[in-house]
Amino acid sequence: FNHQVNVAKNSLKIQRNPVDFIMANMGNKINDRFPNFNAVVSGNGKVLAFTTKLKFYNAINIARKNETNQWEKPVNITLDLQTDISCSTLSLSGDGNELYLFRDDNQDGNIYVTRYNGTKWTPIKKLNPNVNTEAYETHASLSPDGKQMYFTSNRKGGYGGLDIWVSTRTSNDDWGPARNLGPTINTPYNENTPFITTDGTSLYFSSEGHDNMGGYDIFVSQQTGNRKWSTPVNLGFPVNTTDDDLFFHPVGDGASALIARFDN
Repeated sequence: FNHQVNVAKNSLKIQRNPVDFIMANMGNKINDRFPNFNAVVSGNGKVLAFTTKLKFYNAINIARKNETNQWEKPVNITLDLQTDISCSTLSLSGDGNELYLFRDDNQDGNIYVTRYNGTKWTPIKKLNPNVNTEAYETHASLSPDGKQMYFTSNRKGGYGGLDIWVSTRTSNDDWGPARNLGPTINTPYNENTPFITTDGTSLYFSSEGHDNMGGYDIFVSQQTGNRKWSTPVNLGFPVNTTDDDLFFHPVGDGASALIARFDN
């Protein structure tokens, strides 16, 4: 109950001090009549992946930048992935050749990977048990160098609900034991959709805890030292609303970002 009271107070305070925030549509080459969401861009800025909700399945789409720095028409790569269960996009590697996906396997959320081999994308492969457990994993994001994965899980040993964890890669798909990011980031409520900036210093994530204005809000925290993070800061209104604000994907150093919003 106290949390709900705080949320109501925060909501009024945050909405009274709106932040400068310009939202631009990516245009009809990317956006069409179907709902598009979970847009992610590679660290080099040349590859865009997103999910489209079609009538019978979720389509995974890839768009690439041409020589004139314009996005080409997206290509539906779902058949390459060889999955009979719908997936959704989560994260791209720095070079755009590794794509991480979420799949719900009978109420068991898991993280998968596919790689571009120069002509097509490989069938999806489930990540190892250090990342995927019998608990629910919902999201994963790669560090700029591809060596660390920030992901969310409601496994035991956390602070409550979904927490953000990190795992270090030792080789191609060999992810090491996961470490919880700790109580500065994680709360008794759900944390979700973490993304690290290309300089590796800022973590953007959504949380139902912290100083939020209702549902999930987007926060940012700075890496202040070895395994230490600053107190998360609410991105403010109108970036955050009283609804669930999730999947805020920073581009570059975080001065701009990709986000899905319903057109009013």
